[in-house]
Amino acid sequence: MTNKNKDEAALFCSCGCHDGVVLKIDRDTDGKMAFLSLVSDRFYSEQEGFFFRLGEKIKRIWRIIRNKEYCYFEIVLKEKDIEEFKGFVNTM
Repeated sequence: MTNKNKDEAALFCSCGCHDGVVLKIDRDTDGKMAFLSLVSDRFYSEQEGFFFRLGEKIKRIWRIIRNKEYCYFEIVLKEKDIEEFKGFVNTM
């Protein structure tokens, strides 16, 4: 886990694929807002050909049209990262 500052943390997959999650908390006068971003390394997504990528996008669209869930990717966390993330979330 990477803490950029007190209000932002980034978790990246331990397998080395560079997929990850960025959690940012913005505090304002109305309360708290949290932003969750999914980030993916384009190197791996660009390795396949155009028609493979097009097929993957059509699958995603079809799942959305049918009101189904679609998993973009999963990230693998080490125990240390899990504990650090728990601590970060508890500060919210």
